[in-house]
Amino acid sequence: MALACDLVYAADDAKLLAPFTSLGLHPGMAATYLLPSRGGINLARELLLTGRTIRGEEAAREGLINRSYAREELLEKTLEIAGSVAANAPIATRLTKIALKSAHNDLEEALKWESLAQPVTMTSKDMLEGLTAHRERRVPKFTGS
Repeated sequence: MALACDLVYAADDAKLLAPFTSLGLHPGMAATYLLPSRGGINLARELLLTGRTIRGEEAAREGLINRSYAREELLEKTLEIAGSVAANAPIATRLTKIALKSAHNDLEEALKWESLAQPVTMTSKDMLEGLTAHRERRVPKFTGS
């Protein structure tokens, strides 16, 4: 399930595994799609074909997760990151999530999407608030409009 999330964090000593084949099962839950897209085909092959367990530190190093933290810091750090994301302009964040999920096939496709999405944010009250707050050196108060 974590593979389907936008951001993934784990404790340094967390155990991550996809033991399907070692249990006699074909991978499920879109693991054959999500694991290669997140951690690369080589890591996906190794984890899916062997059922090997990796720790959070290695998962972060391999790009399978965003970062790992000491277990006692994990909740605080992830709540801080979640707060940072939640504090951003909702419309811009939503459109950025769509763009990242779209996995554009080439530069031209990405530029086309951006040429459609950016004007939406440029006409928002949130953009004006963001620019004003930046100029006034204060935290913006976004409303999603």
